[in-house]
Amino acid sequence: MATLEQVEKLREKTNLSYEEAKNVLDSVNGDLLEALVKLENEGRIEAPSNGTYRSDQGKQQNTGQKKEYYTPPDDDALSFGQVLGKLGRLCGKLFQKGNSNYLEIRRYDKTLLSIPLTVVAILVVFAFWITIPLMIVGLFMHCRYVFVGRDIEKTPVNKAMTVVADTAETIKSEVTDNTAKQKDKDNNTKDGNTQE
Repeated sequence: MATLEQVEKLREKTNLSYEEAKNVLDSVNGDLLEALVKLENEGRIEAPSNGTYRSDQGKQQNTGQKKEYYTPPDDDALSFGQVLGKLGRLCGKLFQKGNSNYLEIRRYDKTLLSIPLTVVAILVVFAFWITIPLMIVGLFMHCRYVFVGRDIEKTPVNKAMTVVADTAETIKSEVTDNTAKQKDKDNNTKDGNTQE
């Protein structure tokens, strides 16, 4: 015997009257999917153009009820090949931008090295344990890192790199001053001990 819930669901999908929906469901033992298929075969409703009907019996199987779903046609779905094509075009654009923009390593306003960002990205990803420490050491050896290229010069990244380089210079100066003061103090202590 069909439940009110099943009749309501069938009516939503088919616009049948309550009586017609109940009779069809009773004839197929309450299976909504079978009712839809039966109505299609009788020509009382149209079959979905690209969509499908399906019935899941999952957890509802214990209660004797089935869950019915209608899957609408998916016109926006992309095939695997289309997804790979889009991914390839995206990688191509990134590669092109990475090769037209550079990271310049400068020391005393002289360019020592100019590396495409693609190479920098690969080095940072695959050899970060070497690349990052070398860049930090470079900061303490008066190196400045500047991004050059039509796509990246307008971004605030160069300001950030300048702040980082200035901070490294400040730290270096403080360490140098503290080391010099400590040396002077040690020398004065030695001189004071030898005079006595």
